[in-house]
Amino acid sequence: YKEALQAASAPFRERLLEAATAENVDVCMDWSRLRAVDSTDALRGEAAAAAADGGSSGSGAGQAGRQAKACVEININSGGQVFFGLLSPAGGEGREEAVVIKFCSSRHMLQSEQMAAELAWHLEVKAPMSRILLKAHDSEEWQALAAATEALCPELSEIMGRKQSLLLLQFIPGSDLKTEKGAWSPERLAATAHELGRLLVLDLL
Repeated sequence: YKEALQAASAPFRERLLEAATAENVDVCMDWSRLRAVDSTDALRGEAAAAAADGGSSGSGAGQAGRQAKACVEININSGGQVFFGLLSPAGGEGREEAVVIKFCSSRHMLQSEQMAAELAWHLEVKAPMSRILLKAHDSEEWQALAAATEALCPELSEIMGRKQSLLLLQFIPGSDLKTEKGAWSPERLAATAHELGRLLVLDLL
């Protein structure tokens, strides 16, 4: 219980980066476990504020650590409105679990993302598991999620009132090519080049 309180008091961005990937997004989820929700815009604002705070106070290793954390950025390249959710640990112990909730202008755009993930798996490129929720078909789970977000994130609750579909995905933390270190080590370089080649083929498809 004490650990849960400490986690809840940390900035959302830090909690998100420390969270575990939710494993069961492909089945109906228990949304009573939802503990926090934030949007990409809010996360960018939080990161910018942290960067400004880190640059205006402190010195030495402590300041460098704050600036390193503030440099975290989450990029969404496929359009749409994106929210990040944190669930309490399954069974009440362990790390919080993270999910992504995405809305697009049509259900077909959400389905195209699932198709891209399917192609990625066939090319042995890692991609998050996902599931489309339809307001008409998955009404019970939709209402449970909407009810859970009312107090946590009114913006998400309002969007769910207007939209008819959403894409629920695993959140998988990682590094971009600029900040990644291990992939460029001599013993990993050949494997990294091979994996990048698969990614480029996927992009061409």
